[in-house]
Amino acid sequence: MTERTVFIDMDDIMELAAKEAAGGTRSILTAYIDPSPEHRHEAQRWQSKVNSGLRALTQQYPGDKLLERTVEQVRRELMKLPVEVRHRGLVYIRSLEPDWVWWRSVHARIGTRFAWGRRPAVLPLLSFIQRLPAVGVFVAWQDEVHSFSWRQGVLEEAEHWELELDTEHWRRFAAAAAPNPARGRAYVTHEDRFESRFAKLVASRFAELAPDVEKVADQHGWDLLLVFAADAVRDIFVNALSRRWREKVISNNGKHFAYIDVKELADATAEAVAAWRDRWEETHVNQLMERFHGRGKAVAGGQEVLDLLAQNRVERLYLCARMRIPGYLRKEDADAGALGELSPLRLRVPDGYEHAYEAEPEFIEEVVAGALVRGVEVIPLHGACADPMRAVGGLGAYIRY
Repeated sequence: MTERTVFIDMDDIMELAAKEAAGGTRSILTAYIDPSPEHRHEAQRWQSKVNSGLRALTQQYPGDKLLERTVEQVRRELMKLPVEVRHRGLVYIRSLEPDWVWWRSVHARIGTRFAWGRRPAVLPLLSFIQRLPAVGVFVAWQDEVHSFSWRQGVLEEAEHWELELDTEHWRRFAAAAAPNPARGRAYVTHEDRFESRFAKLVASRFAELAPDVEKVADQHGWDLLLVFAADAVRDIFVNALSRRWREKVISNNGKHFAYIDVKELADATAEAVAAWRDRWEETHVNQLMERFHGRGKAVAGGQEVLDLLAQNRVERLYLCARMRIPGYLRKEDADAGALGELSPLRLRVPDGYEHAYEAEPEFIEEVVAGALVRGVEVIPLHGACADPMRAVGGLGAYIRY
């Protein structure tokens, strides 16, 4: 096997979401394997984690011969992967009926999870790419700017600019101060005027540089910009950008660098992006709940959201990423009467319909896949910002009508 590209994009997720086992049977094994940073290079620990996860999966579905064969095949294939792949996060999706495999190696944390279902488990992937967008990272000084591209935990050099700040013909000049008999004749240096002229020169050079910066940003497809610099320099640099790019600048949490340390820069970037995403999610949840309580085009809860989703009325779906929501899926060709016309997914099955539905351990993955194939934007929520959603069932949505 050859190593796949490190980056995962929305096209990958849409391709996976569209895959479904024939006849509604379980035949797709999804493995997310995330070695802990302190033991990343210990092969024995990695193998133990894999064996433990696969064993727990077979115990969850006792007597499933297809799962047992798939597990053995996955074990063999994982051992054939390049050694360096096992030092990073790994997403491995495998089916024997039909026979296909999809995998990616990633640098950032992705969590460990094993699933066996009718379709690939894509919610962790969706969370992964949304929490780790493409970011342009700038380290700026008065006369020099370094740029890097940060995406999904990988920091790569982009462009480097040196600014010409010719001040050799400038002179700090002195002027007489008010006479003081005790001190004799004294002079003061006009530092303030010099610093003002210098700041204007830096602003002028950043303004000249801004079109090149924005061209590079477009070429790399950066979703956000992050500037590490002293406050005064950062303000001048950001203000030189067009409004479109100024609006994409996020907080650097007050950090700047006297010199570039790549690891420290990558860590600071990851920290800043995580803080930005937490604020973004909190703001959007609050806006959704305000719209819901104000009886706008928003809903929050459980079954109501699923019914609207089945009717193609949902525009954007919010869900708690780490909440395990139990539910039921309508059986293939089962007659569920009027209930079945609302949604094939049920949080609870009313009396008299037990024959038409079966428990679905990967219920939330069915919800996500159903939304994605309908063209709905899916937003996983994390941490405390998702608490308002959990209180009403873990699901929320903006609706089209």
